[in-house]
Amino acid sequence: MDVSEPSGLTQDASGNFLYCVSDPPVNKIHKLDLAGNLIQTLDYVGQDLEGISYDTRDSTIWIVDEAETEITHLTETGQILSQTPINISIPDSKSGLEGICFRSGENDIHVIKQQNPATVVKIDSNLVTLDSKNFDKGIDITGICRGREPDEFLIISAGEKQLYEWTWEGGLLATYNFDVKQAEGVVYDASSSLVYIVCDAESILYTFEFPE
Repeated sequence: MDVSEPSGLTQDASGNFLYCVSDPPVNKIHKLDLAGNLIQTLDYVGQDLEGISYDTRDSTIWIVDEAETEITHLTETGQILSQTPINISIPDSKSGLEGICFRSGENDIHVIKQQNPATVVKIDSNLVTLDSKNFDKGIDITGICRGREPDEFLIISAGEKQLYEWTWEGGLLATYNFDVKQAEGVVYDASSSLVYIVCDAESILYTFEFPE
């Protein structure tokens, strides 16, 4: 990928394009084709962009900024619609926000805190922090997206090189192994049953068939 320090990953409503964010020093949003080729870089510049999620209702973008501990809502061209702090304790520099998942059907947002402990935070449609749950495993988590079922999420760990199927009510459902160095972004394409994972360390986009 012609993108430096790629982190979070999401897919647009058409299913033909991906968006990813870059870590420092770039801190920008990039539009890609499904092969990882760079189509466009938006003008918006953040402080430490880690996660991104596409809103299919109105073709807008939600991003999470680790340095600011906040969610930013943007147009598809990168214009700011809102910026909202997240009410969560961050004990150290390695425990910040790492990913975001907007679910249009539920009109809610889930963000993840990387570790100490790894945490999933639920936020309502008014951007009010509702609740949080510690992840089932004592690890780092670095990416989140919608899963195969309406109530499921896919969560990845860079340190463990694993992908987890997880629900808010049921916790951990399944674990899958992959060999990606420093995996920091994930998105699931329901139309093709493919999982895309982006490698921060080597700027590589991986495509996996999701086991039934």
